[in-house]
Amino acid sequence: MSDFELGISPREMTQIFICTMLWLKQYGWITIGENNFATQFNGVQLTEKALCALNWMPETVKERGKPLGQRLQDALAERAPASVAGALVGEAVKAMVLAAM
Repeated sequence: MSDFELGISPREMTQIFICTMLWLKQYGWITIGENNFATQFNGVQLTEKALCALNWMPETVKERGKPLGQRLQDALAERAPASVAGALVGEAVKAMVLAAM
């Protein structure tokens, strides 16, 4: 079914698209890059909120089997209080290295 069969003009389709994008941004589902024109959206990214709603997990986290928060909790539970800071930094660095791969 084409746009014209639905009775929606190209201009109306554009307006629906723009309003949808702005609504998604307003409610925190996407971020939009800088220097966008009124009808052009560059650098659009889903937010963490949107990814959670979609039940999506980055491949680097899937490969490790547990989210970063759970790995940090596990690292803290396994170490004495004196080494807590080192455990946190170590897990954070591992996560950053895996994310960069």
